[in-house]
Amino acid sequence: MIGKIYKIIHNQSNIIYIGSTFNDLKGRFAQHKADYKRKHNISIYEYFERYGIENFKIILIKEYEVIDRRHLEVYEQLWINKLKPINKAPVVEFLLKEVGSKL
Repeated sequence: MIGKIYKIIHNQSNIIYIGSTFNDLKGRFAQHKADYKRKHNISIYEYFERYGIENFKIILIKEYEVIDRRHLEVYEQLWINKLKPINKAPVVEFLLKEVGSKL
């Protein structure tokens, strides 16, 4: 399966959100917009509210051949560690150990 790592960026600042998906990016961004309108609590949504969702865009970082969702999440975490986005989270050690040998 092909997984995608993407970033959502604000057009006029250094706000970056990192995510992953198996879907096309246009559809994934549409889902973020729909979730924002439903007031789901994701870190990027407070920035949508503050700066206007129309001032953000989604950009593909890289595609990976992966075996499952967890494998893709390892790549996502590596990009989170590298770019230090607003959804920065600590590395999940068990994921890296579990799938690290398959990378």
